[in-house]
Amino acid sequence: MTVLMTVMMLIRSVTVESTDEREYNILKFGPTEKDYVIFQHDMSQFETGFTLCSWVRKLYSESDPTWFSYAVSGQVYELGMTDKGTQTRIFGDETDLTSLYTVTPGTWFHNCLSWDSATSTRDVYIDGVKVDSKATPAGRTLLQGGTIVLGNEQDSGPGAGMDDFDIFGGELYKLNMFTRKLDDTEIREMALEMCFEVEMKYGNERGLKWADVLQKTKHGNVVEKVSSSQCMLTHLWYKLERTNEELSDKLNSTYTQLTSELNNTVHDMKVEYEASLKKLTNTILQISTELNKTIVEEKNAVIELNKTMKNAIAQQSSKTQSEIKSLKEKSQETTDLSRQVATPDSLCNNIRTYNFMDECSSFCTENFSLPDLGYNNIAAKHLDKDLFDHLHDDSEEEKQ
Repeated sequence: MTVLMTVMMLIRSVTVESTDEREYNILKFGPTEKDYVIFQHDMSQFETGFTLCSWVRKLYSESDPTWFSYAVSGQVYELGMTDKGTQTRIFGDETDLTSLYTVTPGTWFHNCLSWDSATSTRDVYIDGVKVDSKATPAGRTLLQGGTIVLGNEQDSGPGAGMDDFDIFGGELYKLNMFTRKLDDTEIREMALEMCFEVEMKYGNERGLKWADVLQKTKHGNVVEKVSSSQCMLTHLWYKLERTNEELSDKLNSTYTQLTSELNNTVHDMKVEYEASLKKLTNTILQISTELNKTIVEEKNAVIELNKTMKNAIAQQSSKTQSEIKSLKEKSQETTDLSRQVATPDSLCNNIRTYNFMDECSSFCTENFSLPDLGYNNIAAKHLDKDLFDHLHDDSEEEKQ
């Protein structure tokens, strides 16, 4: 949306700048000494060189029809041009070129006067052809602070002395004054066609423009009139081309500006992104380092825990095995004792061990094939007679 608005504003600005159609008008001068245009202009830009050109239509044949006059204090004939070649003036010097001006009254022709201080030469052109060239005083420059009159000559001072001897009475079109001495090719191109707008391409080198001349003060019977329809169409065509070029230039300039701004924005975003990415990367690296450190610590803790558990398990296992061994030993003792208590054999073994009395010894010998034990040894142990009797009775029951 912003780009579209920019384009619309450019189109409008170009249109507004080119709406003055007066630049295509012709100036027509009446046939009296009171019909002229007078003005002052900044002539410093022409001080060391210039080219004065105009399309001229000869309509008045009396005396010396002067279409351009520049007068300064002390030199009223600083510059002067007529439509028939008489009184061609520069720096007060006058040259009669009447024989070269074979122009048919009522027709248009292109007329130029050029000069520069570098060559100290002034040239005169008719319809793009150089018809005369003349040296000027070395070191001479165009005097400043004068007055320009179109349509008559200033004979008695700046802005004064216009008379019926120098009445122009014709028409002028596209009078321009350039800030340098144009070459033969440039002048010839300008004179090819009255409707062409070659002079437009010189831009700021046109120190005095036709559009500005049309706005100067007019005296007497000096009027503007529209140029021919053919020229109007040509002017419109050139205007369209200029508008297109101006629009294209402004669009290109705007595009370049927008591209530059976009590139700057992208660059700033890239820098900001890279900075953010770098910061994020550093943060991730920091977190990763801390995490790795934590993982290593946890891993070491797990290793230590495993060692502790293994040691505890080993100790517990050793203790348990010792207890199991002890229990087994106790169990074995219990079993052995149980066997000793529970069977006659074990009892008799005990009797044998303790050398019970002979009666008990005989009992064991008869029933369990044990060797005879001496009573005298058993009697010393004071064996309980009732226990012995009880064992004897049990033995008899088992036999039965």
